[in-house]
Amino acid sequence: MPGKGKPPSFTGEMLDSLKQNPGKKEETKALQKRSEPLEEIEYGSTDTSIFDVKKNQIELFGDAFIKYLEYDIKADYILFDFAANEVLAQYGYEGFSGKIKPTFDYDGQQVSAKKLRYNFNTSNGIVYEAIVQRDQLFIHGATTKFVKGANDSLQISDDVIYNRNALISTCDLEHPHWGIRASKLKLIPEQVAVLGPARMELAGIPVPLFLPFAFAPLFDFNAASSGLIFPDDPISMDPNLGLGMRGLGYYFALSDKMDLSVVGDFYSRGSWALRTTSNYYKRYKFRGNFAVGFSRQLLESQGIIGRRKQDSYSINLTHNQDGKAHPYRTIGGSLRFTVNDFDRRNTADANAQINSTISSNFSYAYKLSPKVNFSSSITHSQNTLSREIRFTLPDIQLRVSRLSPFDNPNTSGTSDKWYEKIGLEYNTRFQNSFSTVDTLLFTSKTLDLISPGITHEAGLSASYNLLKYFSFNTGVDYDEWWYFKTARREYELTQDSTGNNVELIDKLQNGFTPYRDIDFRAGVSTSLYNTITSNKGWIRGFRHTIRPSLNLTFSPATNRYERIVDSDPDPDIYDPFEYSPFSSQGSDSKLFRSAPSLDNGGLRLAYNLQNSFEAKIYSKKDSTEKKIKLLNNLNFSGDYNFNADSLNWSRINYTGSIRLFGNITTMSFSGVLDPYREVDNRRINDLVWSRKEGESAFRLPFRFEQFSLSLNTQMTLEDFRDLFRSEDKARAAKKNRNANDNANELELFTWFSKFQIRHTMRYVLRQRDGVNEGDIQTNSITLSSGRIPLSDKWGFGINNLSYDFVRKNFPIPQFSVMRDLHCWEMSFTWSPTSDIFTFSIGVKASPFSQYIKYQTGNQVFGGRSFR
Repeated sequence: MPGKGKPPSFTGEMLDSLKQNPGKKEETKALQKRSEPLEEIEYGSTDTSIFDVKKNQIELFGDAFIKYLEYDIKADYILFDFAANEVLAQYGYEGFSGKIKPTFDYDGQQVSAKKLRYNFNTSNGIVYEAIVQRDQLFIHGATTKFVKGANDSLQISDDVIYNRNALISTCDLEHPHWGIRASKLKLIPEQVAVLGPARMELAGIPVPLFLPFAFAPLFDFNAASSGLIFPDDPISMDPNLGLGMRGLGYYFALSDKMDLSVVGDFYSRGSWALRTTSNYYKRYKFRGNFAVGFSRQLLESQGIIGRRKQDSYSINLTHNQDGKAHPYRTIGGSLRFTVNDFDRRNTADANAQINSTISSNFSYAYKLSPKVNFSSSITHSQNTLSREIRFTLPDIQLRVSRLSPFDNPNTSGTSDKWYEKIGLEYNTRFQNSFSTVDTLLFTSKTLDLISPGITHEAGLSASYNLLKYFSFNTGVDYDEWWYFKTARREYELTQDSTGNNVELIDKLQNGFTPYRDIDFRAGVSTSLYNTITSNKGWIRGFRHTIRPSLNLTFSPATNRYERIVDSDPDPDIYDPFEYSPFSSQGSDSKLFRSAPSLDNGGLRLAYNLQNSFEAKIYSKKDSTEKKIKLLNNLNFSGDYNFNADSLNWSRINYTGSIRLFGNITTMSFSGVLDPYREVDNRRINDLVWSRKEGESAFRLPFRFEQFSLSLNTQMTLEDFRDLFRSEDKARAAKKNRNANDNANELELFTWFSKFQIRHTMRYVLRQRDGVNEGDIQTNSITLSSGRIPLSDKWGFGINNLSYDFVRKNFPIPQFSVMRDLHCWEMSFTWSPTSDIFTFSIGVKASPFSQYIKYQTGNQVFGGRSFR
């Protein structure tokens, strides 16, 4: 048993009583004759303990340990000298084979060795064949000396570790797979390491890689620290750019709240790229990052002397405010746009090659009062294929939520007067937008396209209950748009080799132009229920819910805003015609939700019919009834225009959806029905239900015009298998899978069981002049990215594996094979639809993973390698 204490001096009688037999646990107390007694120590062993009173020593055999102050020592054999306050620990002892290597723990640091001596008074020690761990590093030293730094009022110095014939590695084995062998090593923990002549070893075999000396700062690998960023692809070959190096740079740990990295790509033919990235964070306030990239590629073109210069760049910003930062103010979002296709030119990532749309939204919002909210935002959308880019900056909005100016707070809701239910809403918005192509973004031409505008929206509304079952709502909406640029459409006479040509062009015209619109509306709605029930059988009931609504709107005519295109170029050919100055503004930029429509206004009656179908199913297993959705929704909508001279009825739009196979698949459909006949692809003022001579008495009241069906399925292979099992078997299988989550199952199905399958299909059927034309517009299946554990060491990776049945291609799938080599790793990545493949083998752990690595392959950038 272990012992503890600070006993008095030994006597002869005590010495006889302390002799113990081997193989028995013992409890002893070490005593020392000295003026300054030792601090309390704990010690013990499972075999034998021998005390030498004359030498003031104790010997511990078999699983021996000593705990003194912050020191903890374990070994097969320990000799503790009380007079010198020194300990000797070693692996094995005479007549006994070794079981426990001496380990020395001090202040969270551990040293393992075959033999060690340590003096507690001087805090110095020497270790033979030691293994010292510093974060991910393991330092093997033939002879290691520890020197405790001074710490008094006269001198303060750091601890120092000296090593002779040291091996530095990230491998935790006794005989590492690799390492850097240094004849001499001086290490000041968490500060600096100085190496003498050093070479690299693989499996104990020296390789021709020498360092005459090295001076390296030490750092916590889990914390930020400045240093070089070694390239992921040290040597790459691009047929257009030449031999190059990608990813070489430097990392700046500016503080514990902000960092900065600068990385560059360089090619032998003069092309280069530079990327700067920074992350920042403030606790309980915000976090975010920004990145700026610029590249210049010099390309040769056939038939052109010299090389073309192509500059591209990208800007990315993400800022997220902490939810606890401010009760009324929020700011955050993301800004991202590229110029001249920066991402596709400078990376072979599949997502960068496939995705052609980029969008941004960065906003600031402040809650002025419970009813008043202010917001300002910057939005952006971009198509990298067409190079079209649209900005709205800023988009400022002031919204006043519904107010009840006539409400009496002293009355309850049931006794409110009719005028107390009147509500007021107001919203004003300023937008400044423009659209152009990315290469002209920062040119004077773009500034000419900027289109500012202001809109005001105000409304009065009220809702009442009528005849117990009906809801009546009414209101008036007033909208006013202020345009500072409008479109001017005119003919322009041009001359070329064929003679005079007349072209219709749009020009932007500066000037304040208001547009006003007012709508009066009234509507009524109700809900109808049709229920069929039964007390027997599997089906216990059906329920059909109908929610009809009618809305009557009136608005004055707005054609007074129309403009007329003059016919001066050639009056015999070009007649004047009217156009809207708000529908087009030269650059196809449209303010607000849409351009105002210049119709004749008038009176309209809109209708909407919503349906849902449910069933009640009885289960014999648990004697319960449950509801299931037969049809989530089936909606019909349209309107009637009282002021139109013909074609008063609008087309009828219908939509519906249903969930199938346990909510795995969503089937949605929509279509258009027309109450009028069609001749030469044009609607004529002749109702379908009006009987013509020679037609049968029975016919449909509407003409089919369009129908679309969409199927969206998302599931795992486990879900797919459970579809064909009974409910009890599926539940038991799921329980068994959860119980075996930690087991190393390598069955083929288990490899793929967690992968998600997504299938999307859309079918559209149209009718033209009585002929139906249908086609599948979308039909693709995608397997989510993941890794398949072929064995404990081998893995197979899948990324972006999908197939487009319409285009009959695979859009840039990637496959990879990985092999775990303990402290090293090997991988091979291949994209079968492109010329990209990569093979790499290198050290896993930081910081050596960046530069002790071999990588080769074909990385062709700029989208030129993709078919």
